[in-house]
Amino acid sequence: MATNRSWIWVDTLLAVVRFIYYLTGVAYFIQHPEEMGMSYGLFFLWFTICILAPHLFWRPGYINDVIYAITELTLVGLFHIYFIFYVGTAVGVSLLFMPALILGYLGRKNTHIFSFIVLSFLTISIYNIEPRFMSIATYFFALAVLFAFGYIFNNMLNTQRKMKLLLEENLQKTALIEAQNKALEQYTRKVEELTLEAERNRMAGELHDTIGHTFTSVIVGMDAVSYLIDLAPEKAKERLAVLREVTTGGLNQLREQIHNIAIDDEQLSLSSKLEKIALEFSDYTNTEVTIQTFGHEQELSKSVSLILNRCLQESLTNAKRHGEASKIDIQLVFKDGELKLTIQDNGKGSSNLKQGFGLQTMKDRLSQVNGSLIIQSEENLGTTVICMIPLKGVGEIEKNKTVARG
Repeated sequence: MATNRSWIWVDTLLAVVRFIYYLTGVAYFIQHPEEMGMSYGLFFLWFTICILAPHLFWRPGYINDVIYAITELTLVGLFHIYFIFYVGTAVGVSLLFMPALILGYLGRKNTHIFSFIVLSFLTISIYNIEPRFMSIATYFFALAVLFAFGYIFNNMLNTQRKMKLLLEENLQKTALIEAQNKALEQYTRKVEELTLEAERNRMAGELHDTIGHTFTSVIVGMDAVSYLIDLAPEKAKERLAVLREVTTGGLNQLREQIHNIAIDDEQLSLSSKLEKIALEFSDYTNTEVTIQTFGHEQELSKSVSLILNRCLQESLTNAKRHGEASKIDIQLVFKDGELKLTIQDNGKGSSNLKQGFGLQTMKDRLSQVNGSLIIQSEENLGTTVICMIPLKGVGEIEKNKTVARG
């Protein structure tokens, strides 16, 4: 049966050794022509066939261990039988040494069994001219050692070959994993870029709808005042007072937008950013706000940090505006591969809470990073907003920090 392995350097080495070994046999018979038992021409033709014919089935590009074993044992075995039963000398047994080594190396399970049985019978045939047990045992031991050596060497090479294939397979899998990781990193960066772009577009829309609208109204009002200064000075003053209040309101809105952008300072950790939002909200609204951070805080992407900032801002605003809460508890937890932000208030709550634009926006933002939003609310018992985002490599709880303002 043809094997699926290729010709390697060991095959070349053993083939060279085989040729050299048989050439020494040629040299021996040239020096001892009386042991040939036939003419030079016929003897060396037979010997040449014994040397070359088996290599038709063991050569670079093609290896068939079964046909090689049959050819080798038939040709060399007949030579051995010729010397035992016709010439009457044991010199032919030395021709069996090289087949024993090669067949032990080249064969597989079935070939090994067949080859060893044939070699054993050929060795026992020496009994015809040398009946002594020790002589037969010595020849048999030499053949067995050579056969075993070839077999062990073959197993070592097969083990090495399997290890090499396993290593190559592992390298291929490692390369595939690295490629997938790179693709995932590129996807994550792309999601982050899209998230930031969406946030910039949202901020642009807010500025356009609030500040732009305010300034447009002021400009139109100032144009009207310019006509009233000469015609109705008192009315013009009243209009200017109104325009001043509108301008002040627009300035406050502008400051608030700038404040929201400034919160995303890259030098601040997520917990610091959330603390800043919570404490400023507490100062502005006279609301008792507590914030706690649990777990080992790790560095987060800009998009995740920005999303949680916006979720906290929206939750605080809703708790005060709609729930009329006087106390709000915030928990930021890093644990078990997950980041969880919980905002719980003591407001009015509702058993039939409807998700408006703000809550839907929070949900959409969290979904961009495979996060989820849970809202629990009961009438007169307040509302709890839970934002969860999956993380990797979060360690043991190492941090427990509490900040309170009221």
